[in-house]
Amino acid sequence: MSVLYCLRTKDVPPGEAWLSPVEQKTLAGLRVPKRRLDYLRGRWAAKQAVLAMCTHPILPCDIAVVPNAKGAPEMFLNGKLAPFGVSISHCQSVALAVVGPCSPAFGADLESIEPRSEPFLTDFFTPHEIAWIRSAPADTASLFVNLCWSAKESTLKALQEGLREDTRAVEVSLPSSSLPAGGERFSFQTTYKPTGEVFWGLAHVMEGQVQTVVSAQSAPDLRVVVPPQTLA
Repeated sequence: MSVLYCLRTKDVPPGEAWLSPVEQKTLAGLRVPKRRLDYLRGRWAAKQAVLAMCTHPILPCDIAVVPNAKGAPEMFLNGKLAPFGVSISHCQSVALAVVGPCSPAFGADLESIEPRSEPFLTDFFTPHEIAWIRSAPADTASLFVNLCWSAKESTLKALQEGLREDTRAVEVSLPSSSLPAGGERFSFQTTYKPTGEVFWGLAHVMEGQVQTVVSAQSAPDLRVVVPPQTLA
């Protein structure tokens, strides 16, 4: 079981005492206000996902999320590498974090559903994806393109490559050209073309945004946690 925790800026507690010492040091080096807010939102979401998973008491300041050599986040509990992985994403005032077992590999992403330009399509999407997006009904075209982009980002996070890799190395497949407009989860697959590795994914549309989570072995088994005030 993995836990997805989604929150807004208003859900993050004031101050920095809930950050670990290494996280406080990182935050002190962030000068751009948006980067500081993204950092705080993402760390609080990750810590809350851990607390939702743990069966024993632990303080948020004893949980640390730090980048590894590839820049991918790793979780530490009381200074020791945790037995589970973490993936974090931000979009506007929202952050999400997914925490789950280290194996299989997984990644998560969050995107606003907004129009994308034609050059964006040709620069970042495969011919198959472009044909699929162009065949979408006009009222769902933005959902299709942002879902596809989010699925690529989730997959590249699971691979610990991020946007260093050409996004066209990942191809997204959906079982249908008809997607729910919101409030429902639906499945998809992605393929990392250089190796043929397949990832199974879940997507969720909510409040003008699309969330995606992918897993390397089977469809993610997710428990979604949203603070009540986030929905207010």
